[in-house]
This record gives sequence, C-alpha cells and structure tokens, in this order.
Amino acid sequence: RKKSAPFLTAPENLANRHDYYSFKTPDGTIDYSLETQIGSEIESPGIPVIQKLAAGKVNISHAERTTLAKLIALQSVRVPFERNFMDSNHRENLLSYLSDMDEESRRLGVPVNALEVSVAPRDDPRLIQKWVTLRRADVLEMLKELEEDPGRTSRETFFGLADHLAEILVGMEWTVYCASGKSRFITSDRPVIVDSADEDGLSRGLKDMRTTVTFPLSGTALLQLKHRNWLVEAVRKRSCNEPARRRKPANPVIAVLPADDA
Repeated sequence: RKKSAPFLTAPENLANRHDYYSFKTPDGTIDYSLETQIGSEIESPGIPVIQKLAAGKVNISHAERTTLAKLIALQSVRVPFERNFMDSNHRENLLSYLSDMDEESRRLGVPVNALEVSVAPRDDPRLIQKWVTLRRADVLEMLKELEEDPGRTSRETFFGLADHLAEILVGMEWTVYCASGKSRFITSDRPVIVDSADEDGLSRGLKDMRTTVTFPLSGTALLQLKHRNWLVEAVRKRSCNEPARRRKPANPVIAVLPADDA
C-alpha cells in the first residue's frame, strides 16, 4: 500500500474483489449464477466440515471428507493466479495453432488453413483418444471471443477441473496439525499449498506420490494431505491376489498432531 509504516485493518477493506465469478452476458446483464453455485454447492456444505476439524472433531464421515475435498480442490483452481494461468495458456495454444498453419504454408508454398490436432491425456501418441480439426477461421473467432471475455475459458473449466482433483484428495492420508502456545498459521489468497517431498517438485501433478497438499482450517489448525506411500506396494500386491469385489467406502482415520515452530 506504499505506506511508511504497517497498519491494521480488516482483510475485506484491502483484499476483497467483489463479484469475481460473475460475468456480463451478451444482453448486458450480470450473471451471478456461478457465484451462487459455489456458495450453495461448495462453501455452504464445506465450511461446517472445516469448523468441525478445526475444533478437533476429526471423526468425520466419508461424505464430509468428500465435501471438504471438493472445497479444497475448488479453492486451488478458482483463485486469480490459477485462472489467469488457464486463460493465458488457452490463448497461447490458439496462437500456436495459427503459427503452425503459417509455418506449413511457408513450407508447402500453398495456404494452410486447418490443422489436425490430437487429443490425449498426456503427450504420448500411444494414448491418442481422437483427432480434432481446427480451422483458421474458428481459431480467429475464438481469439476474438477471448478479447471480449478474457476470463471465459477458466470460468467454464475450473469447476469441472475441481471435481477431478477432489477425487484424488479424498483418497490421500489426512492429518490435522494444531498450533501450540501462541503460534499461529498464516495464509494468503492462495491458501492451498501444493508441495513436494523433494526440492524438484514444482511441475509435478497431484497424482505424484511425493506431492503434499496443505490447507489452513483456522489460525491454529491446518490440514495436510499426503499420498499413502507405504500402502502403494501392499495394495498392488493384494489386488493381484484378491478377486475384485465392490466395497463400501471406508472412513479413513484422520491423525491429529502438534505442529512445531517450523
């Protein structure tokens, strides 16, 4: 704030961005449906679970665990940093398609106005699911739409993406850490901290066994999620020797530990 000295104020006075998930429709009205959906489907059912864990009541049901996982997942992708990343990445992809068409036009000596693009879960040609034809006119139209509504891509994507992330979070090992003495946890506008067990984990995904997720529950309690590394080999061996059968979802135990100063 370019002040000569620090000062106290409520977060909403400085760091609150109103109606961030609303958008203007073609007829000029403001659509608040996404804000309403987040409040009713994610925050309203999820906040009581946060309060329950923060109070030390860690014996939650599988449904409550899923509810909180959805809140954590959505919180990790709904913030400005992640949404800006999704929007800018989509725009860069569209520009790269135009660049590829131009390059092929120069190489062949004739106009190239379409590309065949493969769709795969990873950059592995053996996993290609289908091919999509992208035409120059369509790409230019999509770029024009992005200029008119820069946040459209992330707005239409992050809710569904959160569902996929929540499925991973539910199966991880959950531990609640409680601050001791006068210690307090701090957070930011990116409260979901994704880290790795080693120093070279910046680009790893959530499914990587070394990934750790930390989420503040309150000023004195935080939740940490880790993959069950010690179970991976045992589960693999057991699944090879045991007939497949339907199982009722279990309610894994949540450990509660004191946090040290670090």
